Amino acid sequence: MLLLIGYVAGLQYCWGIAHDQLEEYYAAAARSMSLNLHNFLFAAFDPSGTVTVDKLPGALWIQSLSLRIFGVHTWAVALPQAIEGIITVFVLYRAVRRLGGHVAGIVAATILAVSPVTVATDRGNVSESLFVLLLVLALDAGSKAVAERSGRALLLAALWLGLAFQAKMLLAWLAFPAVAVAYLAAAPGGLARRMGRLVPAALLTVGVSLSWMTVVSVVPSHDRPIVDGSRSDSVFSQVFEYDGLDRIGSDASHLTPAPFLTALQSGLPYYHSTWDVAPSWHRLLSGTFGRDGGWLLPASAMCAAAVWLLRRGRGRSDPLRAAALLWGTLFIVFFLMFSYSHNAHAYYEAALSPAVAALCGIAVAALWAQPSWSSSVRVVVAALVAGTVAFEAYLLQGAIDAPGWLFPTLVGCGLLALGALAWRPHKGGLPVRGVVVFGLGAMLLAPAAASFSVVSRHMGPFDSPFEPAAALAATHRSDARDSEEYVRLLHRLLTALGGRGPIVLTTYTSDLAAPYIFYTGSEVFPIGGYSGDLSSPSLADLKRKIAQKDLGYVLVPVSPRSTDSRVVWLESHCLAPHQPTTPGVALEPFLCLT
Repeated sequence: MLLLIGYVAGLQYCWGIAHDQLEEYYAAAARSMSLNLHNFLFAAFDPSGTVTVDKLPGALWIQSLSLRIFGVHTWAVALPQAIEGIITVFVLYRAVRRLGGHVAGIVAATILAVSPVTVATDRGNVSESLFVLLLVLALDAGSKAVAERSGRALLLAALWLGLAFQAKMLLAWLAFPAVAVAYLAAAPGGLARRMGRLVPAALLTVGVSLSWMTVVSVVPSHDRPIVDGSRSDSVFSQVFEYDGLDRIGSDASHLTPAPFLTALQSGLPYYHSTWDVAPSWHRLLSGTFGRDGGWLLPASAMCAAAVWLLRRGRGRSDPLRAAALLWGTLFIVFFLMFSYSHNAHAYYEAALSPAVAALCGIAVAALWAQPSWSSSVRVVVAALVAGTVAFEAYLLQGAIDAPGWLFPTLVGCGLLALGALAWRPHKGGLPVRGVVVFGLGAMLLAPAAASFSVVSRHMGPFDSPFEPAAALAATHRSDARDSEEYVRLLHRLLTALGGRGPIVLTTYTSDLAAPYIFYTGSEVFPIGGYSGDLSSPSLADLKRKIAQKDLGYVLVPVSPRSTDSRVVWLESHCLAPHQPTTPGVALEPFLCLT
């Protein structure tokens, strides 16, 4: 059964990935990092290694190795995430089985495999796939530590969380309380001994987390790329301020990209429906967030409560209660984080999917173990099924392109499940386990259909299930532009330069440079980093490069015009030849070699 689940997961993650969309900023960095060891070690964004990416490069290291092995292809960038997703399904089964048993593990693996946000994420090149794998490995080790009172397993969980920090930074540390709470509450042995074991585990997590950052920090700045996302050229500032506290707090004005990038993103349905959604307790329960990863959020919370109700009075070391505490703590922390952080994409919810799947699996195992149900248990199960089906029907009301058969089928299956619950087994009704399977099937119908929509329409992390064709086309037109157009433009610019200047093209922002770097492998010199507010290169640096004839063409936004002093100077001092603009974007090339 588990192999079948893994096969289905792999089929979903790998189907047509050669034609899937990529996040070009990360794809360009992965190609640059694949070129040489210097770029690989320091997470260089551009081939010449002038500036880094604006995040820790854990996932990019694996993608760059894939490009090094297989060559530059869309599928070579996406393949590591698909493999990571498949491995996660198997590891989640093992993690949940340790405390919840075989049935809980199978159900959890099934739910994770059909989660639309998981499917979409594992078909792209964002860092969530690697982070989720390392997160589940950590909780697997944490489950072993709880079940066996294993200090080594606890240290292994700390190691996995430290590695997860390289993929998703501070979010990895938010998972440590789940392991700590479950170990303190449910592991065998005295409380003092349990607390004593948590101290070295916490220190190990911090040490592994900060290891690469420390190495980069001791390297002289002239021997490494400038750190993007930091105004002080500090990777610690990048991680703890730019990618950390500033994204949680309400004042994130400096996170806003250059005006022309904001204008471009505002025309994309996904950005409009996620990045601008205000923090609230119900942010994940409606709209794009709900249709991406919210289908079973209420159900998982109810499942956690049901497990505690069904297993009450069994003592603190009861494995099912311990499992519910472990995954429930993770669920609460991440739910609050994604609900109240200042900015969030819906695909961030992929980090919640293992907890959702595990809690549902643990509840099914608790019900599965009972030969018969009391009236109160049947009421709880009926409320769970009815509430979940009703919530999923609510989400479908906002799904413009959902198939017409899905809503009536969902409601019909929910009613049949409730009808089966009304018949007691000794009166001719379905056996308890049959009711569980039927009810679970009704709850998984809508998310499974959403996942099928993701696969059949070649969607990725920046798409949403059941979105209209026009919205899908807009997103893909922006994120999967015609590579031949970029290659042709760079070739024409290089021909016009007649071989002068080592840098063919300079762009305002790394985001604008990304497609040229990924599709051509040429050095495209970025001004201002990802968002345009990085002080490197300075205007003096640009003037010197122009005087030395190191720069060729510079590409700057036409609408809206930039107020950056470097761009203003370039517009006023460089020639504007009759050259084609970049495909699909209101930009203009200026010749800086005179």
